[in-house]
Amino acid sequence: MEITVQTNNLYSLIFIKRLFKKKLMAKDLLKDKKFLWVTGGSGRRPLMTELAKKLESTHNIDSYYLSFSTFTEGLFDSFGISQDKMVYINYDAVLKEKDRKPDLDFLQKKEIEYGFKIFDIWNIYSCRYKERTKIPYDNILIRMEHLIKEIEVMVENIKPDYAFVVGISAFEGVVIYKMLTSLGIEVIELKHPRIPKRLTFNNNMDSSSWPLLIKEYDKLKQRDLNPEERKIAEEFIDTFGGKRFKSGSDIKRKVTLKSKFQKYKEFATVVLHRKRLPPSLKPWLWYPIKDRLLKYSSRFEQPQNGEKYVYFPLHIQPEASTSIFGKWFMDQPSLIESIAKSVPSNYKIYVKEHVLNYSTRPSGFHKRIKQLPNVRLISPFVNSTKLRKHASLILTITGTAGWESILMQKPVITFGDVFYNVFDEIKKVRDITKLTAAIQEKLDTNIDKEKTLKFITAMYASTFPGIATLPSDCQNVSISDENLNNIVEAMQNYLQRIKS
Repeated sequence: MEITVQTNNLYSLIFIKRLFKKKLMAKDLLKDKKFLWVTGGSGRRPLMTELAKKLESTHNIDSYYLSFSTFTEGLFDSFGISQDKMVYINYDAVLKEKDRKPDLDFLQKKEIEYGFKIFDIWNIYSCRYKERTKIPYDNILIRMEHLIKEIEVMVENIKPDYAFVVGISAFEGVVIYKMLTSLGIEVIELKHPRIPKRLTFNNNMDSSSWPLLIKEYDKLKQRDLNPEERKIAEEFIDTFGGKRFKSGSDIKRKVTLKSKFQKYKEFATVVLHRKRLPPSLKPWLWYPIKDRLLKYSSRFEQPQNGEKYVYFPLHIQPEASTSIFGKWFMDQPSLIESIAKSVPSNYKIYVKEHVLNYSTRPSGFHKRIKQLPNVRLISPFVNSTKLRKHASLILTITGTAGWESILMQKPVITFGDVFYNVFDEIKKVRDITKLTAAIQEKLDTNIDKEKTLKFITAMYASTFPGIATLPSDCQNVSISDENLNNIVEAMQNYLQRIKS
């Protein structure tokens, strides 16, 4: 009896020790921390300011805001943000300095220190508008020099614990990420995982591979799914049914007269604070007309019954998906030419134009694709689900089409960095000389369903309830009090699990 008591006491001590350890691990990793909110357009400003207020009330964080446009001063005033919490980086003053030259030694030193190449990341910015390609060499370097120095001063003054971003799509974002991570500051990116009403985070933007997904997937590969996990994964495939995910797929969007008025009102507010028009009025004036002309033109083709083909959906450009995460393959016509050289002669390549980008392509873009004899330029209005279903292979740089194809157990080849590359069944091509062999390996195969179910389960295990869609894409539902609470809870959960 005495021995039993001692044994029970020993087990009790072990249990208490584990419980204490668990409580230590579950400590508040957000409490009293300094946050740097890297703001921007498309609803990032209201999302971040509202999320910051929520974290200030629940976790007592200290918020600072980074903006690259001085016109936003009035906007942040309207959000109730005091100017002592703002950091503006403005290039106008330094560019106006007479006879100013860039410090080349300083820039070379910083390229090595922070691990980036200036003219690599400049391409992210320059391709958005034609006039940016005319910016002189010295002015590019002066901008970069000023940006690097301002960030270093900001970090020294604020000493943030975390930086929060929603999508990196400009050269400043890449510079900030590289610099902050080199300086030991964790950058957290809010991500939409392409599962309705769920969100996640990424703090490894170098490869766009989500650390928590890798962690959960590695664990699942070592065991069988339990009945509940299998049921959820099976139901997700059945519910998906091959349909296409959209960035705002969490919300049923209804374009009402009121919503249109709200959109134009927000645009007018931004223009008022800018005190100047946007760089280009083409999206508002010319592109809608061009959309109509191209829709009924003979430029695009339709799929042909009985024809064997591989499927390549075009990406929107410019966009981070190509310019950052697929930069070595961002010249899509050139990549399509490589695919055309690599497929067997009895297959066609179906290149489907994107419904949101077909009228904004640069001159000659479609012509380069159409001149390839084994390529069909498919209309943007053809059903994407049917194209994937009947394709012998899906090729994409980083597109959501790859994730959608996984759910249909179709073979996928990728060229860029994207979250689903961690799935063992995905073939990632980095060396274009190995493309022919990769196509031969994957052509007319199927992804193993059991492995697909495990990957879906890993996706669920590494994501959280909530909406990551920008307010401008979901009628402001993402900044509702309920969703802000979801994001805060998810962030705390994510940090605890990723650091355990």
